[in-house]
Amino acid sequence: MTHLKTIRTPEQRAEADEVIWGPYRFRPGVDYADALGRAVPPFPLLPGGRTQLTVDPSPRPSWHEGSDGEQGWRDRYRTSPIRLWATCTVPDHKPWSLAFAVPQDGGWTLGGA
Repeated sequence: MTHLKTIRTPEQRAEADEVIWGPYRFRPGVDYADALGRAVPPFPLLPGGRTQLTVDPSPRPSWHEGSDGEQGWRDRYRTSPIRLWATCTVPDHKPWSLAFAVPQDGGWTLGGA
């Protein structure tokens, strides 16, 4: 990963493990999101159902500095999809996982897909 080339210290490596490498994270502490904004606990969602979760722009890592700094971090993910994983459960079946790449414009919500 080219964005990891500037990691030089053990502290930066630890920080890299916590970075959300995408445009948004769940807001920590809201909707029961974890402290890093990586996950929310399971919640029921019926077929065709919807829910809203609070997100914030993902914070840039401390080493992402220089002339572009914060703006460069935002530009990098300006059009990137929001990547989500869901674990689905139904009685009498093994759980399965689904992965989504959700466009930032919210267009996917209009068609119900």
